Amino acid sequence: MTKMKKTAIAESGLMTNRERLIFISPRDTGMLLQTLRTGQEVRSSAAYFEDIHANGVDKEMLQLAEKLIEQKARDFDPVSSSIAMRSA
Repeated sequence: MTKMKKTAIAESGLMTNRERLIFISPRDTGMLLQTLRTGQEVRSSAAYFEDIHANGVDKEMLQLAEKLIEQKARDFDPVSSSIAMRSA
């Protein structure tokens, strides 16, 4: 596909009980599969964030979140990740 500069569009119902169009293209040494959606299936990001107000963050909750992030932050080691373990 890379050499021919081609991609594929197909129908698939493998991941859900309804068929969807999928886009398959070469990526590095593998293949990339993307689900294509119709305009009716795509929602505006505003719908997801409409309940969040710009100045509505509780300062105490923000400090708590920042402290939790500080305590839990670590360098990422892909070899020891649970995803790597499951796919091995």
